[in-house]
Parts: sequence; C-alpha cells; structure tokens
Amino acid sequence: MPIRVLLADDSPAAARAVQSALPGPEFVVRVADEGGRAARALAEFKPDAVLAAVGLPGRSGYELGALLREDPESRGVALVFLQGVVEALDVNRLSGIDHDGVVRKPFDSTALAGLVRRSLEKRREITSLPEEPSMEIRPEAAPAAGSEPPPLGLDGTPLEAALRRLVRDEIARAPWDERMREIAGAEYRKRLVRELRRGEPAKK
Repeated sequence: MPIRVLLADDSPAAARAVQSALPGPEFVVRVADEGGRAARALAEFKPDAVLAAVGLPGRSGYELGALLREDPESRGVALVFLQGVVEALDVNRLSGIDHDGVVRKPFDSTALAGLVRRSLEKRREITSLPEEPSMEIRPEAAPAAGSEPPPLGLDGTPLEAALRRLVRDEIARAPWDERMREIAGAEYRKRLVRELRRGEPAKK
C-alpha cells in the first residue's frame, strides 16, 4: 500500500518539488493550497504523513499541525513543517506540537524522502509498543500499613538469590524512577523491589 502524503502548501514550485521527491508507486501525494482545504483533507485523505508550510494561507501550518494532533489516532502520522526562505519560525508554537522536523525550502529531494521514511518508521515503532504496565497495586493486594509484603515463596532458592542480585544491580545503576518500568513488570518482582528498597537502600 502506498504511503499517503498530504502537502499543505500554496506554492506550485513546492508542490512540483514534493511530487518529484515522493514519486509513485511508493507515495501518493495530495496537495492542499489553503488551510481549510488541508484541514478537510486530514479527515478525507487520512494521510500517513503531513508536510505543512508554516505560512499556509487561511489556516497556518501550526494550526494544521495542532489540529492533526488533537486526534488521539494521529500518533502514527508523521508531521514535517516546511519553512520558506524568508519565513521566521515561531519557536513557541512549534515547541507545543509533536512534529518530526522542519525543512527549509528549497529542499533536497533525497533528504526529504529519507526524512519522511524515517519519521514513519519511528512513529510505527512507537504505536506498536505495548501499553505501560500498571504500577498500581490493587487495594485487595496492598499490604496493611506497617506490615511486611507477603512472602514470595522463593526463600533460600538460587532463583531468589539471582533475582535479588539483578534488582540490587538495577537500582544501583540508575535513579529508581528511570528503572521502575523495566524492573517491576511482574507482581513478584514489584514485591521484591519494595522489600529491597525498604531493607537495603541503594548505595550511591
């Protein structure tokens, strides 16, 4: 299936350059030369990538990018802004929009195509990641205040010793918050981590 690219730009030269840089059958490019038409194309065309000129008439590229990101399903859509030679970027507005880069015109065709492909690959990796495991303990499983967590049933086994070494090493290597997701994926490991942190604080 070809990669659907929406070009939101009122420059005929930019349209020709993008269509040359992103040829079929790998790409299908739709051009919208005004902000309102570009906004409608987001819903109708359902692009895989959007190239938005920051100075787009009617509705700026910033507004179009913000509109795109309002849709929770747009996480996998690549967004690249196009900047004219004499256009200044509004850094404050740009920083508030999840985007994949800014390309100044005139652009190199090979570089633009490479940026679109890399951006799509990265976004597809992000959207394919599993949801983060919950770090919350169910109320019925939470130990009472001041009590010890339930035993793991591994006391004295080689597996317990190995787990203790693994968790202790992980805690020592990095701040707790940075490693939480990696070392507390399963319930028995979460309990072990809490026990070690309470009884054996990491040494700096």
